[in-house]
Amino acid sequence: IDQKYVISLSDVLSKWEINSGKEILISDYCMDMDLSPDSKYVAFSYINKSNELECKLLKSKNFSEYRQLQKVDGIITDLLFSPDDKYLAARVQNKFNGSYYPMSLLTWVVDNGKILNKLNDFIGLNDLCFSQDSKSILILAESGEKNYTTTDLIFWNFIDNKKVVNKID
Repeated sequence: IDQKYVISLSDVLSKWEINSGKEILISDYCMDMDLSPDSKYVAFSYINKSNELECKLLKSKNFSEYRQLQKVDGIITDLLFSPDDKYLAARVQNKFNGSYYPMSLLTWVVDNGKILNKLNDFIGLNDLCFSQDSKSILILAESGEKNYTTTDLIFWNFIDNKKVVNKID
């Protein structure tokens, strides 16, 4: 993060003092984390003491809490900051629907912690990346039914909640 610390994620989120090698625990039971492109914030998802999933933003300089993000139903399996640091995307594994665990993709606004938009009901979300202007996300996803799926390349303007889907197979 800077000249003094390195952060790591296994089942816990820790920061390490570079000079001493001392580990400083930030949070137990972490699912994923991402560092903002400007290195100001660390986003991480974790299971709290009430066994609920939460997502927080910390100031990376001193690891104090910056913002609690609006809660979601499901397990956050991936976090990704936009290039301009204004948005945070999350891949979410939803509750079992009887056939499979559907996936969703959502975006939060970093400044207020609120969910901006959400795409639902994918069989799988294989990969995602933000556009350079931070207004859209390119998504490689699986859709369809449990026994028959297609791979889709989706260009999602999450600001306007408009998408273009291209079937790959």
